[in-house]
Amino acid sequence: MSGHHAVPDFQVPSPARIYDYFLGGKDNFPADREAAEKVIAAYPETRTLARANRRFLTRAVWFLAGHGIRQYIDLGTGLPTSPNVHEVARQVRPDARVVYVDNDRMVTTLSRALCAAHEGVTVVDGDIRFPQELLADRRLTELIDFSEPVAILCVSVLHFIRENENPREIMAALRWRMAPGSYLVLSHAATDGTDRHVLSEIGAVYDGATAPAVPRPAADIREFFTGLELIEPGLVDVSQWRPDRRARATKIRILTGVGRKPLLSLTPSGHGRKDHHQMTNTRDERGDPNVECVPAGDSPGSPLPPPRVPAPPPAGGRPLRWVPADRETLGTMLGS
Repeated sequence: MSGHHAVPDFQVPSPARIYDYFLGGKDNFPADREAAEKVIAAYPETRTLARANRRFLTRAVWFLAGHGIRQYIDLGTGLPTSPNVHEVARQVRPDARVVYVDNDRMVTTLSRALCAAHEGVTVVDGDIRFPQELLADRRLTELIDFSEPVAILCVSVLHFIRENENPREIMAALRWRMAPGSYLVLSHAATDGTDRHVLSEIGAVYDGATAPAVPRPAADIREFFTGLELIEPGLVDVSQWRPDRRARATKIRILTGVGRKPLLSLTPSGHGRKDHHQMTNTRDERGDPNVECVPAGDSPGSPLPPPRVPAPPPAGGRPLRWVPADRETLGTMLGS
């Protein structure tokens, strides 16, 4: 993550542009490419892992759209990559509304150029490290109705948040704002079972970037889903979340999961209604095998609704081929 709403310095590697390079994109600069090649040298399967992570996002959005979700907030969205969230969601729900959020001015500038012709899609300059400010942003609240279910996407973003930047409190603020029936989509680099020397080499590269790499143990990643029901298959390797193709796990793990905020329930007398911001809950009272609870309360949830669209998700993960622009041109676009 770069500085809060800062104009990017193209001589300093950016996680967004490094990731773009991993995916085969062209929206990167020599400093980004040099850093990316150092990561690849330390871990040759990096490109495979990046593509698997992008496919997970596509599958998760397709799944949620099939379960009726029509509002999406993509935090730390990164440089535009086709298919984008709105393109996937609108194949299932043409009325889907999407807000893309990033604190990298290059990302938001290019995203606005892509989304300008799409009604119901907007781009916000915002930083996940400031969730209260972000969730109150006028452009976001004009499009997103927080009284209805929303999908909050945190795909490969939290592992760029330092411990002293309070990632647990950030996620608690996001979960608090979600209405019952909302979903959290998350992927995060894990330390479990990974060669520490390789992690150290990769960490050294990102120490010289605009944000450090902060992989975490699986137990800490699971904690981000506190109070949510983890949809089957739970917290798993990125290639194993409802896969659309056969794939093997890589030596460096990205763990992924989709959690649902339990629906409200009423007692027979009509009492028991809770404000959705206070809903913390746990297990489906029918013992629904499609959900795994991350405990935080004692109120019953509700069974997962059946999917409306059984078709497989579209293939994707190929970066858009933007016309290359030199530093001077980008500086003009970014208003620097």
